[in-house]
Amino acid sequence: MKNVKIYLLFTAMLFAFNLSLTAQLSNGEIAPNFTATDINGVEHNLYDYLDEGKTVVIDFFATWCGPCWDYHNTGILEEAWELYGPDGTEELMIFQIEVDPATGIEQLQGASPSMGNWVEGVNFPIIDDTQDPNITNPAYFGGLIADSYNVLYVPTIYIICPSRRIYEDHYSTPYFTAAEIIEYSHNECYAATEPIDAAILKYIGEPSYCVDVLDAPAIVITNYGTNGNLTTASIKTLVNGDIVADYTYTGNLELYNNDTVILDPITNLSHAPNLSFRIDVEGDTYTDNNEIFANVQRAKSVPENVIVEVQPDDWFEDFSFVMMDEDGNILYQCEGIYSNELQSFNITLPENTCVSWITYDSYGDGIFEGYIRLLNAETNEELIYIDGDEYTDEQRELITTVEYMGVLENFENLNIYPNPADNEVIIEQNIMNVSIYNAIGQLMYQTNNSTIDVSSFDNGIYLFRIITKDENTITKRIVISH
Repeated sequence: MKNVKIYLLFTAMLFAFNLSLTAQLSNGEIAPNFTATDINGVEHNLYDYLDEGKTVVIDFFATWCGPCWDYHNTGILEEAWELYGPDGTEELMIFQIEVDPATGIEQLQGASPSMGNWVEGVNFPIIDDTQDPNITNPAYFGGLIADSYNVLYVPTIYIICPSRRIYEDHYSTPYFTAAEIIEYSHNECYAATEPIDAAILKYIGEPSYCVDVLDAPAIVITNYGTNGNLTTASIKTLVNGDIVADYTYTGNLELYNNDTVILDPITNLSHAPNLSFRIDVEGDTYTDNNEIFANVQRAKSVPENVIVEVQPDDWFEDFSFVMMDEDGNILYQCEGIYSNELQSFNITLPENTCVSWITYDSYGDGIFEGYIRLLNAETNEELIYIDGDEYTDEQRELITTVEYMGVLENFENLNIYPNPADNEVIIEQNIMNVSIYNAIGQLMYQTNNSTIDVSSFDNGIYLFRIITKDENTITKRIVISH
């Protein structure tokens, strides 16, 4: 959201409880390392604590933030520190990081503008974030550590596991207890126990492709093996369960360290391939983390004459979009919209061309309560709908004027409900199989039932990979919220 302090003060509670911002680091992502000195002059390195096997809690806050002060006054972090910190079980390390470089020790001690004395009674480290010299996005607060975590609102509270992965970010319900912190750590933090254990953390390649070739698929791998560094591995690419490529990885990956592996292009893909990657290492006895699913789709086929329809928000001047071909040549560019009224842009695209369509928000908050649509200029049919609340600083779509022949592209007739779901999801279609994956591509559940009990699933976004009786593959995103 717009990084204006008065605006933040007025809407801090809204940020804390109502908005879903995907640009902040989320479950499964790797926590960036930092070295910083706290207000008592003690230097701390995040990875040093993680390498000691500790779970780290980071509370990003601002001295002028009311919800941050409310959470501070619960004493939950102090209780967690006493029970599980250095004087307790030594399982946790806790940091409070003040995100606003304009504030200093005086504000931490209660000087205006501040909600009160943040230092009094606190025994865990407090870090006053320093100015980020490379800040370019005005949505960020400008602190070096907070910017590396893409912190857009406060409070933002992260639980970071020894594997360096963020397993929970409590920005929607920040008032969790000390016992819940340690319980989540015990249940979700994966600790290295096997001598040899290689894993794939996530797919980070492009989510879509034109025609039938996916260029530069990429994955993040890690070493969970306690017996030494990971130096070689076989990484297999599978399409619909068949191995289509076998890549030999060589490196020197230490325990809990990660590496990005860019693989060769994948050819002859269908409109919705069941694409996965598997890492194999001789002697690896724990294989549950060896394979990961990648949700990729063929680019939407569109006519040459289209309309981009935009309903901006009240911060309309920050919106723009561009369309480019495969070589980066600009086909159409909208520099900015200077009205919050509905806008339409008639665009003619070249034939047989793959087009990157990128919408930007210079303040990093998307189009609050607005939307963007791509329409067929001749029929006014809606081809793509982008919810303005579902992106932050940019949204990318891959479209093509290549007309796919003999392929069923659209599955609007598939009825899957409710969404969001609470206890069950119903698919009104003759199905052969449903595979359910979490947001980072890990397979969670498989069934051939059209009514699926999701009451035991954690809240979050899941991908339902549905194979119908006529052997079409459909992927739907379902939000589970109890």
